[in-house]
Amino acid sequence: MEFLQKYHSEIVNFIKRYVSTNNKISEDVKQKTLNDIEPALNDIPIYLGEELQVLEKYYPTIENIFYEYIKRLYFQAYTRGDCTFHKNVCRFLLFYSIKILITEEKFWDKAAHNSAKFIEKHPYVYNAVSMFLDQFYLEDPIINANNAEVDKSFRMLQPVNIKSVNGTMNLYHGTSMESYKKIIEDGYIIATDYAGMESKTDIQFKEEYNKRYNTMQTGYCFFSSDLSYTLDYAINRNGVNAIGFSAAGNENIPSKEEIIDSRINSSGVIFVIDPKKYLENLYYVPANNEFLIKGNVDIRDAKVMFVHRTKGKISLTDGKGDKVNDLCYE
Repeated sequence: MEFLQKYHSEIVNFIKRYVSTNNKISEDVKQKTLNDIEPALNDIPIYLGEELQVLEKYYPTIENIFYEYIKRLYFQAYTRGDCTFHKNVCRFLLFYSIKILITEEKFWDKAAHNSAKFIEKHPYVYNAVSMFLDQFYLEDPIINANNAEVDKSFRMLQPVNIKSVNGTMNLYHGTSMESYKKIIEDGYIIATDYAGMESKTDIQFKEEYNKRYNTMQTGYCFFSSDLSYTLDYAINRNGVNAIGFSAAGNENIPSKEEIIDSRINSSGVIFVIDPKKYLENLYYVPANNEFLIKGNVDIRDAKVMFVHRTKGKISLTDGKGDKVNDLCYE
């Protein structure tokens, strides 16, 4: 608490300067954030005062843990999927390290409850702080985008119809063993249906963005020509689809521990498709480097590779159980 009192003006000025000079934040959101900085800081002792007093004796160690977290974030992985995983691992290790450090009874339950109340009251200040931390990993929360930027991003994400394919090319679709069994039963890789999917959030703008994005993503099967990227999806995803939702409801979304374990030990499947068989319904999204096939894809048109992850080591086998060494799978 003494820390907040001692550096109150410096904290206020820093956040104001960061928000005022941030061209990623719309003027409307910027003004709401600036108006809420003082009230938010004044509310910290009310909502989180007891927790901060408990943390006080751990400050030097927590500071070292946090710096270690930031340092590790700079070691980014090569593919987009692995970058997300890398960030999740770093964040998990950050909170896990702090959690085993602080053993006071019921501390974490109270901290989670009071933090949620604080964020609910001050979403704009919380978003500004999150954006500042996320810049270490080049991510911008959706609330910071203005309508012009969103319209531009959707134009970039519009699928482009492909009329011809020269030479030999494979398209890969990764999925979990659980989903693979369902695909075999259906006889098809079923096209996505995200149009009616809802995601609960207190930010109205994000709700509108998600609705528009989900509608645009509906009606396709998704593929990549990059096998390393597709490997990200050939793991146990606990029922969660490509946009991060569970078909059975949010209660099935895996924990960080489950996500990490699935990266180390799991099995999955990759379907290999010749795109020339689907030229009439073949699309490409340059911004994501993704290929889309409109409608369902018959599994009789696909080859299958099985993905095995054992203690983090990945191996591939074909439908006969023979090891696949040629990753181009020509």
